[in-house]
Amino acid sequence: MTDPQDSQSRLRIVQVLNDSSGLTLQWTSIPGVSYQIEATNDLSAGWVNVATLTAEVMLSEIPNIDPTTGLDYRVRVITAVSN
Repeated sequence: MTDPQDSQSRLRIVQVLNDSSGLTLQWTSIPGVSYQIEATNDLSAGWVNVATLTAEVMLSEIPNIDPTTGLDYRVRVITAVSN
């Protein structure tokens, strides 16, 4: 997954774009790994699934997210590549 010895090996949200079609969330990814994008309007109330994606490239994105789904977003790894 990520390499703790490599400072460049990390899961991070790279960019959030907001336009007339909604939000686009971009993050660093590893091909073959599945990610879940979650949102919340209240951090004490829990998270809801917005989308699930299996990465095909090193930079993944989910476009056209309805901005009313949340004020806060996170990306979680839900399945890793098997060795």
